[in-house]
Amino acid sequence: MKGAFTRRSLRLPLKYARIDLSDGATVSIYGNTYTTFFPGTNGYITFVHGDSTTTESPQNHFSGIPRISVLYDDLDPGAGQRR
Repeated sequence: MKGAFTRRSLRLPLKYARIDLSDGATVSIYGNTYTTFFPGTNGYITFVHGDSTTTESPQNHFSGIPRISVLYDDLDPGAGQRR
């Protein structure tokens, strides 16, 4: 990531959130530069637009949307955690 980025708390809706970078900040990936990205609740970040797919598969990962998949699992923020 290039430029300034202010750390802040992010509460995701059920599928994805839109993050707009400011002050000239950019993300470069796959030879393209973006000023917006979309963290999703399935453990990935997409570029160009959000992805609300709820299943993990190689077909979904390589669907043509530039993405970074780190956890690639359904991370339902509304489910909470029981101990």
